[in-house]
Amino acid sequence: DREKVVKIFSTSQVVTFVCSSLVAMVIIAVISLFPSLMSSENVRISTILITISLPFFVTNKNTWSYYIGFRRMKEYSLFRLYRYIMTIIIIGAWTIFKMPMVYAVLSFAITDIIMSVYLHAINRKAFSVKEISREWAGIHLSFGAKSILTEVISSVYARMPIIIVGYYLGDRDSGMYSIASTMASGILIIASILQDNFNPVVANLHGTGDTTMLNNYVRKLRKFSYLSLIPLIAGSVVIYKIYILFLGSEYKETSVIYNILIIGVAMTYLVSWAGGVLTMTGNQMLNLLRIAITLVFAVVGCIILVPLMGVIGAAVSFSFSALVNMIVLYIFILNRAKIKIL
Repeated sequence: DREKVVKIFSTSQVVTFVCSSLVAMVIIAVISLFPSLMSSENVRISTILITISLPFFVTNKNTWSYYIGFRRMKEYSLFRLYRYIMTIIIIGAWTIFKMPMVYAVLSFAITDIIMSVYLHAINRKAFSVKEISREWAGIHLSFGAKSILTEVISSVYARMPIIIVGYYLGDRDSGMYSIASTMASGILIIASILQDNFNPVVANLHGTGDTTMLNNYVRKLRKFSYLSLIPLIAGSVVIYKIYILFLGSEYKETSVIYNILIIGVAMTYLVSWAGGVLTMTGNQMLNLLRIAITLVFAVVGCIILVPLMGVIGAAVSFSFSALVNMIVLYIFILNRAKIKIL
């Protein structure tokens, strides 16, 4: 029923954009009213720019879910790759022209806004303001409120270390961390694609109670994650070395940061394919709690370690929070879904 799909998707996009925009406006209002919370004008502006990208980032993920629902996996995978490459190019241009940290974080906003406009343009037949439904808005808000909040917290988790490093150490160190973290997180695109393919399977098999088939899928994904991890890390290291060679010798000091971050990224990769299991089995609040716990460890770790260890402290904090996330996700899924993800 194409009309029903248009109604559901249109309402979902509007609800998602409005809710995330309200969250973004609250954050920007607080930063504007209390500028002393930021260590410098550049940090304040960069935080606002990151926050502005939030509604676009969340609606992009909504569109990707639309692709997944119709099994348009090739398009979905390509758009994820385009987003990563675009971010790398913008950050690379920032480093070459030696611009302030503001332009580094601007890469997230530019990438998400461009991607959002383009995705809306090519999917305009699936969206209609006239088809927005109050009934579906209520359903989306009831089911999706926790999921939207989870996405918002995940976005904050990914970007918060850059802001904290900028607050304590300044623009240059924040830029160094941004380069290393963006390069290290590249392999998570594969994990994200695995997760988005696995989510519908979990929902279907869990709903029918076919635990045997579900566990077979889990074993295959677990095996693939173990076998693919080392080749992916090796490829990431090679690409990183080439990228740093392109940027210049002054960025070689990011190598230590990258090496620490890749440990956390590796742990995240091993379990992130199972990130949607809690949501797909009706445990949205538990998934939200898991993301919140990870964020708390990351933020507190940065606040404690960055003043003591510099940028390396932020990398250590991320990797430790990744370990916490892996343990919490394993325990929660084993307890609620009776699935061993490790």
